Amino acid sequence: FRPCALPISANSCEQSATVTARMYALGDRGRRLANGWVEYLGRGDQQMKLNGIRVEPAAIESLLEAMPGVVSAVLVNVPDVDGAPRLVAYVQASEEANIDERTLQQYRRAQLPDYLPLAALKLCDELPLNRSGKVDRQAVLAWGMPSMSHTRYHAETSQEQQLLPLWQEVLGLEQIAVEANFFELGGHSLSGVRLITLIKERLGIAISVPMLFQLSSLAAVAEHCRHIEQLSAHTEDSEVLGADESWEVSEF
Repeated sequence: FRPCALPISANSCEQSATVTARMYALGDRGRRLANGWVEYLGRGDQQMKLNGIRVEPAAIESLLEAMPGVVSAVLVNVPDVDGAPRLVAYVQASEEANIDERTLQQYRRAQLPDYLPLAALKLCDELPLNRSGKVDRQAVLAWGMPSMSHTRYHAETSQEQQLLPLWQEVLGLEQIAVEANFFELGGHSLSGVRLITLIKERLGIAISVPMLFQLSSLAAVAEHCRHIEQLSAHTEDSEVLGADESWEVSEF
């Protein structure tokens, strides 16, 4: 984000402290300029906002590290094409632990609230360390968005082929696992509404937000669209058949 400056008087902090007798550390960084303004420099920690909710990466990392067999975990922000944050977690497990990405995802779903979806959760052999022996976040951030280990990336049915470019456009991803959860790929409520609007405009099929949450994957939405198309075709055939029968009766 771009640093900004806010006007503040030289003694405003002292006045506030006198009135309330208590001050809180917000974790924001700034500096007072010569003209009396305060320039906002960003956060002093790793806190970020996701869908209007303040997220503490350290809390999620601790939750993942509490899983038996996990050695270390790091959470980074990999923004999408629109600059919206996407939470990506890389996890290192011990060699003796019998952990794969499926069990890791199951543990994450059981422990992490639904309103804090991870765009990706990747199991890696080793996390890079800096000179202090801590995880090098900048090196991990350079990895970017990992490829997911879902079974299928190619669209098979005509409905999946029609939906795939919509998923790519909204999520800003070139590769989409058709069985992956939309919200785990970085989607959120606003992008979900955008996706629903595109489906309505380009495919003529109406899907509600709760239904998108329930179906979640491209494959499931495609199957739902196929079912609707079949029902529509059956209804049209029934109407045509009914019209033909009435015409035959009247002519007879």
